[in-house]
Amino acid sequence: MAEKIHVVWDNLNMHDDGKDKRWTKFDEARGGKFEFHDTPIHATWVNQVGIFFSILQRNVIRHGSFHSAQESMDRIMAFLERWNGEAGHPFRWTFRGYPMQKEAS
Repeated sequence: MAEKIHVVWDNLNMHDDGKDKRWTKFDEARGGKFEFHDTPIHATWVNQVGIFFSILQRNVIRHGSFHSAQESMDRIMAFLERWNGEAGHPFRWTFRGYPMQKEAS
């Protein structure tokens, strides 16, 4: 059997297995090689990661012109070195959306 493929996704309704067990059936049809992991309902760390990738996208990728995968990797790594050495800072994120919900047990 091939190695497991781990899929990490948010709690979007399309990721729900549902009463028809669509993702279970999807996995079974492919030899049981997928393992699905849901992020917590109010995972603020996911938002922190999203903020950082947005910064990376705006600073490196959006207007970048890369002639090879290696060149894009070099530019991203250079950005990370600058970020970690000079520009990096803690993010202040607060949840301002709908009222918090209890996680289903």
